[in-house]
Amino acid sequence: MIQLQVLGPAFGLPSIDAECNAAVALLKSFLAKAGTPWELVPVHDERQAPCLVVDAGSRHTGFGNIARYVEEQYADFVLPLSGQQLGDSVALTSFLDAHGPTLLAVHLYVSFENWRHATRPAFTAMLPLLSNWTLPPRLRSQARAATDHLGISSIDVDNVHDTGSNPSGQDFSIKEDEQFEKAAQKRASLLLPRKETLRSLLSQPQHAATFKLHSLAQDFLGPLQDLLGDGAWLLGTTRPTTADFLAYGYLGLMLKPNVPQDWLAKLMKGKYSALAAYVDRMHDMLQLETKVEDVVSLGHAVSGEEVDSIRRYCLMGLPWTAPAVTSSIGIIGANVARLVSRIPVINDRAVIIQMEPAQLTFWQRHLALICTTLTAAVAAEGHLLWPRGENVHFFGKKRLSDYGHLGAALSGIALIGPQSYSRADAP
Repeated sequence: MIQLQVLGPAFGLPSIDAECNAAVALLKSFLAKAGTPWELVPVHDERQAPCLVVDAGSRHTGFGNIARYVEEQYADFVLPLSGQQLGDSVALTSFLDAHGPTLLAVHLYVSFENWRHATRPAFTAMLPLLSNWTLPPRLRSQARAATDHLGISSIDVDNVHDTGSNPSGQDFSIKEDEQFEKAAQKRASLLLPRKETLRSLLSQPQHAATFKLHSLAQDFLGPLQDLLGDGAWLLGTTRPTTADFLAYGYLGLMLKPNVPQDWLAKLMKGKYSALAAYVDRMHDMLQLETKVEDVVSLGHAVSGEEVDSIRRYCLMGLPWTAPAVTSSIGIIGANVARLVSRIPVINDRAVIIQMEPAQLTFWQRHLALICTTLTAAVAAEGHLLWPRGENVHFFGKKRLSDYGHLGAALSGIALIGPQSYSRADAP
């Protein structure tokens, strides 16, 4: 039986990961036509990829590898495409992989309000306690690092929320208020509201970030809606293709989550309503609606019959099974390995030697070899110079036992004497 392991459900979608949602839609479409049974397992193992297919001992990670494997195994159900459509499919897949993760990272992870009120609670609802402390912060750190080049850190106000106070900022604000009051007393015109110009709006960090985000979203959503046109699917086919499943994975996480800063969903529902209808059509056709509490309840089942009973009672459209259990030792081991990999001496030594060999001195390059050679030479010399089969002379003060039998006897008397005195003195 084919088993698909995904990062748990969230926001009414099968997963909080875009590629996992795409893989679920892909397998639901293909395996339903083929009549092949399969299982959908929510996992949170940080040692493996979040999207994994296990079938007859073979393992395939990532949506691209999974799609190729499924199309090879179920070639009879692959929709034939023309040369133009194949080229468009390759270009569309590359476009989605290049721009989709960045927009999702900003929307769900970098934005502090969305992270605090939507994304973080979604992880809390589906993850066990120990993984809940390690996996979400790591994913957010990766998202912030991936979007650092965009220069939109002004929407991420972690420092303000974490510190709770800023003495230097407060002092500056007080001084600014005092200056304003003095100026207002001199000129009553300053009490009138200031007219904002386009240049002044763009110069403000929060507005500059907003314009940049909308530009980023339009650059992603615009070509997709142009490609969709008036058709049902992106490539003009009669049923969804692999590119459609991947597009659903990204667009679903942009449209479905209920977040405080829902500018992306509003943009899709307003200017790009065709894409919003496209996502809903795919979602309803494949019955991908998922409730987190229903999937979590499967973890309390003790038998396969009870799992089937919960599925029927909750009207699940997907073959969910009990969540995979990762031991505490495995989670701790994964975090220890990640911490060790961050040590520069262990992680970057080979890279540094390869990239900057000219900066290393002679002693830095050959110190270990020189020390090993000297140690081996001293050991070999000692081994060769040690006398074998010859009398060995030790220099030191002579003992009584060195003077023959009489000396040995006197030595024995000397040893017995102190013992006798000690016994006589004892009470």
